Amino acid sequence: MSTRVPARLATASNLDIALSWVALGCRVHPVSVTTIYIQGQPQTIKTRLTTSWTREALNDPALIRRYWEANPDHMVGVIPGSAVFVLDVDRHGDKDGFKRLTGAGLSIPVTYYATTPSGGEHHFYRAVAGVRHDANLMYGGNILEGVDRRCGDGSYFHAYSLAPDPLTLPDAPSWALGRKTRSDGAEGVGYSGSLEEWLAEHGEPIGIAMSTITNNFPAGDFDRSTMLRLQTRVVLAAVDGWAGGAAALDLLRDLWLAGQWNTPKYQTDWGRGPEGAVSKYGGKPEPVTLTPATAGPEEEERDLEGDVAAEKYKLRVKHDARLEFLADTSAYGLFNPEDAISLEEYEESAVLEPLIEGVLERGTVGMLYADSYVGKSYVSLDWALSVAMGLPWCGRVSSKAKVLYLAMEGASSMQRRWKAWCDYRGVSVADTRETFTFYHNSVDFTSEESHERLTNFVRDGGYELVIVDMSQQAMGALDENSPSDVRIFMNKCIELREASDETSVLFLHHSKKDDVRIFRGGGPFYGMSDFVWLMTRVDNSEAGKADPRRVLESMKWKTDAGNPPKPINLDFIKAGPDSVLDAGTGGDPYVEAIEDLRRTYRLPITKSAYAHEVAKRTGKDPKTHANRISRLISDGVLQASDFTG
Repeated sequence: MSTRVPARLATASNLDIALSWVALGCRVHPVSVTTIYIQGQPQTIKTRLTTSWTREALNDPALIRRYWEANPDHMVGVIPGSAVFVLDVDRHGDKDGFKRLTGAGLSIPVTYYATTPSGGEHHFYRAVAGVRHDANLMYGGNILEGVDRRCGDGSYFHAYSLAPDPLTLPDAPSWALGRKTRSDGAEGVGYSGSLEEWLAEHGEPIGIAMSTITNNFPAGDFDRSTMLRLQTRVVLAAVDGWAGGAAALDLLRDLWLAGQWNTPKYQTDWGRGPEGAVSKYGGKPEPVTLTPATAGPEEEERDLEGDVAAEKYKLRVKHDARLEFLADTSAYGLFNPEDAISLEEYEESAVLEPLIEGVLERGTVGMLYADSYVGKSYVSLDWALSVAMGLPWCGRVSSKAKVLYLAMEGASSMQRRWKAWCDYRGVSVADTRETFTFYHNSVDFTSEESHERLTNFVRDGGYELVIVDMSQQAMGALDENSPSDVRIFMNKCIELREASDETSVLFLHHSKKDDVRIFRGGGPFYGMSDFVWLMTRVDNSEAGKADPRRVLESMKWKTDAGNPPKPINLDFIKAGPDSVLDAGTGGDPYVEAIEDLRRTYRLPITKSAYAHEVAKRTGKDPKTHANRISRLISDGVLQASDFTG
């Protein structure tokens, strides 16, 4: 055990505690503490107020100060992240982590520590990259009950003190590190046999413990890094004695190779993973014998009635506290009497011209989603520059307005596309700078300070269109599969839209891997958008990836601009040696013009009137259209009866 020195950390108000840990580089979340009485006995209920401590945790000092000033009694939950390693030794009734350590002959190196109300201690050490959090550490094949480690983003602890000075923290004891989960430089016990031999040793059915892993296998898309991480987790769990390692890997393999993904490439990716995980982590450590004094107490008879009552109450407290937390951390949705107007006042308000007719309306929030490598960014950049320069897009009239493009990924390629667009449309890059602003770093919409800076920049700069490329980067630590997390992001987009009466926000998003017509993630992406565009390939087969044709479809159109737009056909063309550009020829403007004229005027019309209508949409001299019109008539696309004179 450690020798006591003056290293105990000072206590303070919950606000000061939260701010000190954030200054260290951690994220925090509020925890309410409630005492209830079950059969006359007091029970303390600690309720984490966030749905997900890792994704809704706070790191904005202004928001933290505002929240804890209003709720000073709420405790502080801290996510260690990459800032600190925490050894959590519990002492609850007969469960005593200190006795377990003594029996194993282990000691706790002297460091800063904090005491807990139950008599336990938190010991703080320098962060160690790649080590996973673990409840009830394993040592020598035995469980150290009551000794946990808190590290990384996958765990949290309740803070009872100010944060320590990170520069004076010692290294964590080697016995507390266990095996690492990262494949690069991982420490652990290797396995000398073959993969087949290891699978045979772990061929029993999936047990209850292993099912806690398999039940959380992703039901939808997941990438290679997730697959490798889950393989390693299964192998480590099997080595620790959890039954069903081989069966769990088989289940994961079936999910990885489901449907169209059962290809040689994905099969090769899978095969290399288990071999690497087993060779690095598949061996069993030599067991050590704990002294009899450290044997755990017999499990006492549980008060099931009291447990059920406590859990029911905890759920009720969590629900009420969660609503309070959302109200305290977001001002969006508050009723403002000044916004209540009569129907006459509404009808008298100015009707805003669209940014691009039938594509982008002013004062809206919308989504453009597509599969990877379909060309979302090409189209959004084409929209942005067409609006910035006031040039027609695909034969549709645009209104000139200032545009802010937040390029959070692929900034270097976006700059090439920017230049290629200018070359093709006959304008210089310098011509675009007055009305087009390109930002090439990530912007965390969940940071109150960052979002406030962005909103002020949009308002002060008079920007009328903000394009967020991509949504995933703007969501920070939020989870796109969590509806509550998506609502937070969408509320931030709506707040940004309200920077002025005419500002519109467009965010780019991915479709699902197994169904490109369905957007990825939570329903509020769609439900809270005013308009939604889907972009797909004309040919979705493997061979069709080289096909330059695309289709834009309106999946939602909740604006004042009438019926949803018709699908728009697009073509990609080469524009320079390195770039592929959406030239804005999508949907033939000649055909689209005649369709609009059919809806607006009685046909037939003169070819001259028609040529002038096309000229408005393309920005070209009407005299250049005569041959094109004749060719469309000869091809049967247009009818001679459509024209007179």
